[in-house]
Amino acid sequence: MMRRYKLWSVGLAPVVAVLGAVGLLSVPRLQAQPIAPATSDCATGLSKTVDPSQVQPGDTARVTMVITHTCADYRLPMDMIFLVDVSNSMTRGSALGADPGTGKPTEAPGLATQPPPDPIPPEPPLNLLGLAEVFAPGADQPSPGGGTDPGLNPGAPSRPGAEPSGCEGAGASSGISNPGGTPTPEGPPLPGLATPSTNPGSDPGAGSGKPANDEAAGTEDLIREARAFIREFIDQPAVQKDLTSSHLRLGLVSFNERGRRLVSLSSDGKRIANRLGLLRGSGKTRIDLGLRTAERTLLDKTPNRATGEKDRTRVIVVVSDGQFCSRDLRVKVDKRIDVVTLAAGRSANLRKMRDIASETEYALTLRDMKELMFLYTNTRTPNPLPEFRPVKMTELTLRDELSANIQLVAGSPNPAAATINGQKMEWVFPMPSDRITVTYDIKPQGTGSLPISASAGVEWKDSEARPGKADFPAVNIEVVGPPMP
Repeated sequence: MMRRYKLWSVGLAPVVAVLGAVGLLSVPRLQAQPIAPATSDCATGLSKTVDPSQVQPGDTARVTMVITHTCADYRLPMDMIFLVDVSNSMTRGSALGADPGTGKPTEAPGLATQPPPDPIPPEPPLNLLGLAEVFAPGADQPSPGGGTDPGLNPGAPSRPGAEPSGCEGAGASSGISNPGGTPTPEGPPLPGLATPSTNPGSDPGAGSGKPANDEAAGTEDLIREARAFIREFIDQPAVQKDLTSSHLRLGLVSFNERGRRLVSLSSDGKRIANRLGLLRGSGKTRIDLGLRTAERTLLDKTPNRATGEKDRTRVIVVVSDGQFCSRDLRVKVDKRIDVVTLAAGRSANLRKMRDIASETEYALTLRDMKELMFLYTNTRTPNPLPEFRPVKMTELTLRDELSANIQLVAGSPNPAAATINGQKMEWVFPMPSDRITVTYDIKPQGTGSLPISASAGVEWKDSEARPGKADFPAVNIEVVGPPMP
């Protein structure tokens, strides 16, 4: 009997599955709701009067409607890329006694040498995980090192204005004259094959466990400070409002000796914040490759991008300690892009960061959240980040429906109405002037305080194709005395 029950249950299983699928098909599918267009920012002033306001039965009165309007300039949507330096100088080195280039502690005399720990397996490249796009210099370019003289702050140059080590050599290529063509994706070596050197004989550190001209670590964890700043920026009320309305899109790019696109432009602030953990320090500083990757992220065209891409403000916010070669500053981003710099750390090279910024007031530090928000929101500064475009009304329609006991005097509307259908009148004004006046005469059919219109208002569209509407105030006319025989 038990066996028969099991067989029945096995036999019914496909039937139940089919019935469940049919039931799911019968559930109506929710349709995506279209996004409503933005509302026009044009402000209208509507007035409506009747003269005289008190009449005898059978008398006429003139109704006057006046429309004025002003349109504020349109603030273009903004695309902003945070370009974060993740080179070794942005990381905190080990305690005193460490090698300034690698952070490896030196052994004290007389202590037994401990066996080295098991090597940490390398992390898979971000591009293989679908999280990054890598941009690398060409194989024939020397990679300038970012190492510096050791000292109290190993991440800082040996003297003010000094170049980081690895920038020497007048004949060295800068990475600007020969950008290297297509991006070079980073990937794991094939089993059993050695990775050939792009410049044989130029790697004195080969076999020593330490890269040649490696960039020294600093004394501050500047990458962590950069993460905190970006999170705070995303949490600003003005930024949250613009992200919600898709008026602002943010992206994230990191750079050391390569540029990596970590997050493409998105209005999802949480997505940006969640990817900040991908900012990890290592390698040397190539600001030119970072700027090129950020520029391409801003100007990239894909089928999924919205229309009207040219009508957007584009901004790159560079977060760095400025410890890069002056020759790499020859890169010039597209003239349609503004560059803001946030100098990181006590030993940041402020001069180089100012050289990158598009305007003097765009050169800030990681302590200047208030100043950055002022540039983002305030239009009274000489060089605000937002761009504006003049707006005007392109079409205005006036509709007035008279009350049932109000009679229109034939031929009285001025200007003539486009249509008159019973008690309903309509005027259409293409490219309306700043002030419009419409008049018509009425003859009340009754006594007492009579409303002139059942409804009256205007609708318009502005030059940004945004709709708007407004209603006239209600106006009554007083009819006194006995009605006409």
